[in-house]
Amino acid sequence: NIALGKPAAQSSTLSDYNATHAVDGNRGTDIFVDKCTHTREGDSNPWWRVDLQAVYSITSVRILNRGNRYGGKCKK
Repeated sequence: NIALGKPAAQSSTLSDYNATHAVDGNRGTDIFVDKCTHTREGDSNPWWRVDLQAVYSITSVRILNRGNRYGGKCKK
């Protein structure tokens, strides 16, 4: 995981679900227990990014969505 612990940012933040939770190594999917990342409700153009701090040849990206009944809220 080349993103682990790297600086992350997002368009907005809901409560304390900040962007760094996506690169902290925790793979739990319960947003209430595992502290996932989450943008504010109503963010019309949500985005998230990570600074890998180097140049890499990327062959795949894995996005782990929340595991509760709201998993479909992830915008593609």
